[in-house]
Amino acid sequence: MYVNEKSLHALGVLLPVIRLLPEHTSIDVGIDGALLFQARTQEQVRGIRGAFPGVVVWTKQYSESLQWWEYTTAIDGVPICIYAVREGPPTCRRIEEEVEVEREVPVAFEKQMVVEKRVRWECGDGV
Repeated sequence: MYVNEKSLHALGVLLPVIRLLPEHTSIDVGIDGALLFQARTQEQVRGIRGAFPGVVVWTKQYSESLQWWEYTTAIDGVPICIYAVREGPPTCRRIEEEVEVEREVPVAFEKQMVVEKRVRWECGDGV
């Protein structure tokens, strides 16, 4: 945690609910004053969300590049994020589909026998 005005404000939001958080909850306070919670399972998400009983709206978003879910909200101007959730939300279902996309693909090198010119010197007996 980097101590500044925003992070101290975030701690003020966190302190009243810290005892409600599940044991072993990972917490960080970002330099921007955001409260960051790491969770892997939906059970951990429910435990963290339950520590903020007045919050009704949590926005969920899937990060394709990181392959995890994030839940965000704000309390008193403090952004709150639960991240790294590998399990999908119970209200969503995973759909795998094959789609054709255009990509640039590196060309593999092949080994072939080819004729090339090279220069070498032959100087007889070396004199």
